[in-house]
Amino acid sequence: MEKLSSKAGEVVGFIEGDVGAEGFEISVLKEAVGRNDFVEVVHEDKHYLLIIKDVKRVGKKFKAKCVVVGSPPKTPFKMGCEVYKASEDTIRSTLGLKAKPAEGIFIGYLKDYQDIKIWLPVDKLGRVFIVGKPGSGKSYTMGVVAEELIKKEIPLVIIDPHGEYSSLKIAAEKAGRDIAPKSYAEQVVEYADLSLNPSADLDIAFLSSAKQEDLVAQGQCTVINLRGLSLEKQKDIVAEVMNKLLEASFAKKIPPFFLALDEAHLFAGRDRSMTSSVARRFSQEGRKFGANVIVMTQRPQLLDMTVRSLSGTWIIHRLTDPNDVRIAIESGGLTKEWEHDINWLESGEAVITGEVVEKLPIVVKIRERETKHGAPSISPLEAIRRARGTRSRKKLLAQVVKPKLEEIPQVAENLPQAYIAPALEPKLELTDFAEKRGVKVSVHKKTLVYMPILVAEANVEVSRKKPEVSYPEIVRKALVVDERTGKIDWRKQSFSLGLSAEDILNQPLLDAPREHGEHIDVAPQLK
Repeated sequence: MEKLSSKAGEVVGFIEGDVGAEGFEISVLKEAVGRNDFVEVVHEDKHYLLIIKDVKRVGKKFKAKCVVVGSPPKTPFKMGCEVYKASEDTIRSTLGLKAKPAEGIFIGYLKDYQDIKIWLPVDKLGRVFIVGKPGSGKSYTMGVVAEELIKKEIPLVIIDPHGEYSSLKIAAEKAGRDIAPKSYAEQVVEYADLSLNPSADLDIAFLSSAKQEDLVAQGQCTVINLRGLSLEKQKDIVAEVMNKLLEASFAKKIPPFFLALDEAHLFAGRDRSMTSSVARRFSQEGRKFGANVIVMTQRPQLLDMTVRSLSGTWIIHRLTDPNDVRIAIESGGLTKEWEHDINWLESGEAVITGEVVEKLPIVVKIRERETKHGAPSISPLEAIRRARGTRSRKKLLAQVVKPKLEEIPQVAENLPQAYIAPALEPKLELTDFAEKRGVKVSVHKKTLVYMPILVAEANVEVSRKKPEVSYPEIVRKALVVDERTGKIDWRKQSFSLGLSAEDILNQPLLDAPREHGEHIDVAPQLK
């Protein structure tokens, strides 16, 4: 009987039944192993790794079908030979899990082998697809990948439709296995609509004028938080950012980086939109110029067919829709027997397949995060405010070149002044114009104009005879007071752009404009 020569693992069974060179059946002792577990055996003085692909109970016996991983031996295995639980060395050498901490990202542990850490080699992570139904753990996994890339100072840009990755700035509440809580607030620069996401660093309006070097820099994670914006606006921003970074990569103006595209089916879908076209080009051409992409979606079937057919690494969390499962299996190069495993993955478990694993797909339990995992409902604002008091971000934010706005004119010496965000969307206005007139229009150039508006308020005593009543009332009016304005009469004049005084006062008031624009002169009598 052949045995392991050194550091023998636990004996889990004996070879019996149908035996060949490709595999065999074993009689399992005490149900020590199950489906997709690894076992090993010595044959012809060589260690062979096998994976259990089926288990069944025959009378009082528990039997398992084992299939060789890698090249099989020249002769059939021997009846009665002891079968052992696979050692870490045999698993790593056979599966090609050779990446070390210095060259890989720590993604988690081999399922059911919590002593076997899995590092994915960074140099093989050109294109990554992270898929799974809601609640399966794909956003959590992206958080882990982000932490690892930041630690290695690899530039990362995250397109974040739901504001989930603001939490990279906040340390987890407690330590996990092999993980200590940590905040990456010093490395994260977050763009967002500050009126809706006050914990962000820069307003989303600065994004269009930011240089490529502002978005992609060594050791920096740029989060583009789109929460609260319309889908149309989100698509415009995503197309602009991806195109800007792709062109910069072609010209070698920025270092190699990763762009993570969450809810990718919205931006790299099967429609013929400009955003999908840019995403398709980015996925196809970016890799050879150092522009790598991480595609995240809960609906693989809605992805652009070209994007999903490209070679890469697939991290597959639980999927149950038959079409999504089929596409994940086909695109990830899996066999049909993986359907069952994908359907029944637990939250936080994933099948990893493709370029990053050399010989066989692996099932991984994703490690715990160093930072807090949270969507908008968690609202990390208070924790971030507390952290700001103790951290220094001047050096990092100083690298981000904010656009120099023109000198802010003082409208009237004796009147306070403030700005509100642009109120009109040119595309929406033109769409309405086109529908009414039956024509097609497009925006080639737009100019932002700052119009002087006077918000007037009066305390009025209202008196009526029938019925006899008297009461005080506050009346407010918003008046256009540009250079063409003659006599200002707040009782008669109305604001022609459709905003009332209340509309204006209910918006966040800014001490400076968010974007470049032309200032219209104020009425002479207010100067």
